[in-house]
Amino acid sequence: MTNSDINPDDFLRIFSFFDDSDVLLIVLDGKWKIKFLNKKACDFFGVTKQDLVGKNLLLETSILGGRELREAFYSKIKSEGSFKHELSASTKDGSVQTATFEFRFFKKEGTELIIGVGTLINLPTRDWLKFLELLIEERTEALRESENKYRELVELAKSIIFKWDAEGKVIWMNEYGLKFFGFTEEEIIGRSVYETIVPRVESTGRDLTTLVRDIVEKEEEYASNINENVKKDGTRVWIHWSNRPIKDSKGNLVAILSIGTDITDRIKMEKMQEYELNKSRALSKLYSLLVSPTIKIGDVEDAILAEAMEITESRCGFVGRVDPKTGELVSNKIVQSPECLLKEKKIKLSPDNKPKSLIEFALSNLKPFYTNSPKDHPAYKGEPEWHVKVERFLAAPMLVEGRVIGILALANSKRNYDDRDLETVSEMSRYYALALQRINYEEELIIRENLYKTLFENAPVPTLLIDENDTMSKINTAFEKLSGYTKGEVEGKKIWKEFVFPEDLKKMEAYRAERLAGRYAPQSYEFRFLDKNMNVHDVLINVSIIPGTKKTIASFIDLTDIKRLNEALKRSKEELEKYSKHLEELVEERTKELREKERLAAIGEAATSIAHDLKSPLQVLINSVYIAKMGISKLPAPMVEQLKSSGVLESLSKMEKQIGYINRILLDLQEISRPIKPEALNVNLGALIQESLQSVTVPNNIELKTQGELDARLDPYLMKRVLINLIENAVQAMPKGGKLEIACSRVGSELLITIKDTGIGMPKEVVENIFKPFFTTKTRGTGFGLYTSKRIVEAHGGTITVESEVGKGTTFTIRIPIKQ
Repeated sequence: MTNSDINPDDFLRIFSFFDDSDVLLIVLDGKWKIKFLNKKACDFFGVTKQDLVGKNLLLETSILGGRELREAFYSKIKSEGSFKHELSASTKDGSVQTATFEFRFFKKEGTELIIGVGTLINLPTRDWLKFLELLIEERTEALRESENKYRELVELAKSIIFKWDAEGKVIWMNEYGLKFFGFTEEEIIGRSVYETIVPRVESTGRDLTTLVRDIVEKEEEYASNINENVKKDGTRVWIHWSNRPIKDSKGNLVAILSIGTDITDRIKMEKMQEYELNKSRALSKLYSLLVSPTIKIGDVEDAILAEAMEITESRCGFVGRVDPKTGELVSNKIVQSPECLLKEKKIKLSPDNKPKSLIEFALSNLKPFYTNSPKDHPAYKGEPEWHVKVERFLAAPMLVEGRVIGILALANSKRNYDDRDLETVSEMSRYYALALQRINYEEELIIRENLYKTLFENAPVPTLLIDENDTMSKINTAFEKLSGYTKGEVEGKKIWKEFVFPEDLKKMEAYRAERLAGRYAPQSYEFRFLDKNMNVHDVLINVSIIPGTKKTIASFIDLTDIKRLNEALKRSKEELEKYSKHLEELVEERTKELREKERLAAIGEAATSIAHDLKSPLQVLINSVYIAKMGISKLPAPMVEQLKSSGVLESLSKMEKQIGYINRILLDLQEISRPIKPEALNVNLGALIQESLQSVTVPNNIELKTQGELDARLDPYLMKRVLINLIENAVQAMPKGGKLEIACSRVGSELLITIKDTGIGMPKEVVENIFKPFFTTKTRGTGFGLYTSKRIVEAHGGTITVESEVGKGTTFTIRIPIKQ
């Protein structure tokens, strides 16, 4: 491609406007020596402009394989006028970057220029969210061990857990929460959350002074909420809270348990996504104005100021141009707060170039800047009495060839200005500078046409021109990249409808008909775009009619990645809510378990005390009964017979049994508070079963069957207690007789013991509670037998289960790992 109407110096001056563009721009002479390159291209090579200007692109730069590419490049450019290729360059730090470049050839009266435009090849995106995991081990240890495990769960959970009262004072906070906020227990316990971790006003402007009261008074509404918090060092963070009231037995509020998860990164990502989308919309709108053939500077000023204020959330702002004749800063567009009385639209600048205001500082410094504390800035001199108070300030001077031609200034954002705002406003100011330049060059038709063409061709967003007959007469490079087609395949050959998803076509045809008829149709809307490979892209289109024609200019923003990010954020939020709910349920379960163990421990301590107090009188009773029985045995037979017939001997026997019963109850109660530590010995299980049977009276109407002879390592004393308990239960379940089977065997790596009876059986609700302490179906029972048996089996590392059916009998099964 060639052009014989290009002035080389003018051409270079035009490209200097794109020094800060996101594309890589290189201008070469006919011998491939670099005449100009923008900042992005300098970054690509990892050097400054001074290092490269005047050098041969292929032979004297860090391009890899330049000599091999030289002849191919020369022949392509000379024969075809353009050449597209991926170039890789190594920077000073040794890293290598790759970009796709397109070079084109221009010629004017013997002077040759080669223009190269490139874009970096995208790198893989990073994952922003990581899912948290909490490993919880359940142990059935002694009370102290259980307390430590519970405390470990709360303290080491990767969530903030704390309790506070109805007045907002912190009662307790776990170790993770203390480290997260940067406080010690002494610094936070007993203090109000407003003095420590909750700001009274969020950075968004939301009032949090009623948050504590709302959580207390509106339990259901605030069971889950998100608000901004503050660390000790002043860092602002966003926390997702789950709040649960803790009440006493009368229903009175004792405290509130709050579990929080840091979602700062997620909130920042959402805000960043929203910010970037708004920025893309704004720049797309400004770009449409900029490439319009009938551009008006007033429209550009209106649009730039409106978009800049909306994105930065500013309440005040103005766009000004420096009058080249008077040197005054003239503002044709001012947006001000109601309290601002400014009416004059001209500002006289200091002739000595010494800044007397923040605006003059930006103009003289030739760089954009912002301050969120204007009074602390060296250039701040106060405001006139009629001027609105400046709380925050941001300004971006507009430069053309190093000369200030105007300024875009904003003030009093609802939040602090940041580097993103500075970058966005700076980019908008460059759009404004381009608009001014274009208007100044309107009388120079060739320059204006080349500027328009450059903007169109090198715009980072896909752009196209549609004729009245629906034919696409012009597309830019970005559209080629999105669609997968070349210009030769599209321009003058394809209609716009071929790129529209069928279900969206009817809507877009209706919009186009209304627009061509001069009636209202949405300027911006979303639709699904089909590329060459029939891949679907979600895009936002900005479309307008070129005034005085039936031609349509349209530009796209690809929303596919943004929507994918939205879905990822949504899934992350759902997972976070599930995790918070699970953690809350787990803490509640452990709290109940701890309370039950505390209750049992209290009973055990009381039982120990009672047993100690009753030990002496109980022993006296045992000794007395024993002495009485011994004394009676030495009496003459007639007297013994007389005592027997009078019921004295029977009474002594009953007394002895009742004393034994009392002693057993006390022993069972004491077992609750003591850890069970089995002493493993070599035991013959068959012999142990027979010993256990000798301790139980099995009636003659019960058929007894035992099976199995097996050696094992276990505690014979403890396991004998389990067997006696289960055999007694089986006997008591068969008052009318039946069959009792006791068997032991080895199954794999486990020891298996079964005690099966054909007794009355148990209903489902009894089976579900049979191993709980204090639960019993007997008129005279403590409910500790099966509870203690379960603890003994579990202390051996085993399990005990029960199967029962009313009227058919019950089977207890014990499984214990075999130890070598």
